[in-house]
Amino acid sequence: MGVIDEDALMMLDMYLGDIVTEVVKRHGYPVVLEEEYYDILMYIYRELVKTWFGGREPGIGELRERLKKARKERAQLEVLVSYLVSKYLEQSGTLYITR
Repeated sequence: MGVIDEDALMMLDMYLGDIVTEVVKRHGYPVVLEEEYYDILMYIYRELVKTWFGGREPGIGELRERLKKARKERAQLEVLVSYLVSKYLEQSGTLYITR
């Protein structure tokens, strides 16, 4: 997956931005949103494309419909976003998860 389309990022910002912000604040993740927000959205986008679309880049309409459907199950979406933010932080070396 190459460069992420700006329209796709705007779509994620529209449908997931508030959830990303809430999750970061609620869980006290060590994130400076002003600096890492779009990096987090790009990470979430790549993971959603792998999971929802089997790695195939979706059209903007297809992405919008999937995000709208996901928002209807907000509690589940919050759990997913929290997981993906923690995985982003783990990969960036900011968060260490012990087992």
